[in-house]
Amino acid sequence: MTYCKPLDSLRTFAVFAVLISHWLDNRFFVLFPWGSSGVNLFFVLSGYLITSGLIENKLSIENGKLSFGNYFKQFFLKRSLRIFPIYYLTIAIGFIVGLPPIKEIIFWLLTYSSNIYFFSGGNLKYFAHFWSLAVEEQFYLVWPFLVLFVSRSLLKWAIGLVILLSLSTKVYFYWEGFNWMANSYSTLTCMHLFGLGAFLALLKQEHPKICNAFSNPLLVWVTIFMYAAFFTLQTFFKWDSIKVIFDDFLFGICSFFIISVASENKFRGLSRAILENPVVVRIGKISYGMYIVHLFIPSFCCYRDWE
Repeated sequence: MTYCKPLDSLRTFAVFAVLISHWLDNRFFVLFPWGSSGVNLFFVLSGYLITSGLIENKLSIENGKLSFGNYFKQFFLKRSLRIFPIYYLTIAIGFIVGLPPIKEIIFWLLTYSSNIYFFSGGNLKYFAHFWSLAVEEQFYLVWPFLVLFVSRSLLKWAIGLVILLSLSTKVYFYWEGFNWMANSYSTLTCMHLFGLGAFLALLKQEHPKICNAFSNPLLVWVTIFMYAAFFTLQTFFKWDSIKVIFDDFLFGICSFFIISVASENKFRGLSRAILENPVVVRIGKISYGMYIVHLFIPSFCCYRDWE
């Protein structure tokens, strides 16, 4: 897969959206869901990048250039080397210094299942943001098998089914009175976001002309305007059910078009200059580390405690 600077830059915007949510006084930023939007962009981007790489490796298997074993070895080894060191180092340091409540949640952190503990009512405190890392890891455990073992002709239907199942689960959770955290932090209710990114990756591989049509900067602004209108209306009229079920998905649609345009490097003017700025690109490259440590910084600066 060809490296694309603007995609790294999107990580910068995603991580800074999360920082705004967690670091700054929410009274000044309550009009927009910064934190969830940043995480949602991460998820759609992850679905796109992971699926793009897996499809390329699947084609290598079909062409006899890669074995089944190396398909999984390459994927899991690459993910492990990138993700595990700083993740487990952070947990180890937290355990050594006794950062609460690490002793109570150590099992959930070590097994990448903190999202389950979180939406079940547990308090992760300083490790609250680790829920999204758990969701990502659970996605990694399933997705390579789906991409490999579902035929290319059926893969688009399988991805569509995943998106539909995820949204249906959100409806069911809301209808049955599950708490909002279950609707936001469970892997199944997040899968529609990964699915949107995966669908874009498949379009780019199988239907480049359609993908090229989607890579129109105008569509980015149209979908952002539509999401802003929806967000304003549901906030004003208090459409709680619609917000819980569809807010993430609609922002995921915006992310779909943003990534589509960025991946083809079709942004122009100031947008392109920002996305190709070396500093912005560099921050995107280290955004994973920034995300892991960011929630500890306010407490260490002695001005905010995470209860």
